Amino acid sequence: MDILLDANVIIDLIEWACLGRVLEAGAFRFWIVENVREEVTDLRQRAILEEQLQRGAIHQTRVDDIKELETYVELRTVLADGEAASIAAAVHRGWAFATYEKGRTEREALRRVGPSRYLRTPHLLAAAIQEGTMTLEDLDMALATLLPGLPKDEKAPQRLAHLKTVRAA
Repeated sequence: MDILLDANVIIDLIEWACLGRVLEAGAFRFWIVENVREEVTDLRQRAILEEQLQRGAIHQTRVDDIKELETYVELRTVLADGEAASIAAAVHRGWAFATYEKGRTEREALRRVGPSRYLRTPHLLAAAIQEGTMTLEDLDMALATLLPGLPKDEKAPQRLAHLKTVRAA
């Protein structure tokens, strides 16, 4: 299955030290649109993303088909650049889209790509565990690492809750 990753998924997996193991899950072929690549601006995170691109663990594409561009322009009026481009490509290529975002991004993705091709970060973590590229112990280490340094923003508790849900499954 081809999956377009949103920037927030990449950033979360990097911060949880899980990106490499998730990318090894053989059931998936991971992609980003160039718009998402530009959204990863932290130098350390960008270096890790670039390394994964160089390795071929993530492939890069661009929105350039006329139908994709039309959908992108329409979505760009209500979504951020990376989400709009990723959803547009997923819609017209029949690929899945993985994001952490809720709200309008989730609604647009579900409406346009459908629930069977809409994934969240915990789905990717669970797949890596099922395929054996990651262990429950790895997930526990990510949880332990996250707890002390968890940012005090409004998304942090939701992200941690998602990770704990995967651990409990």
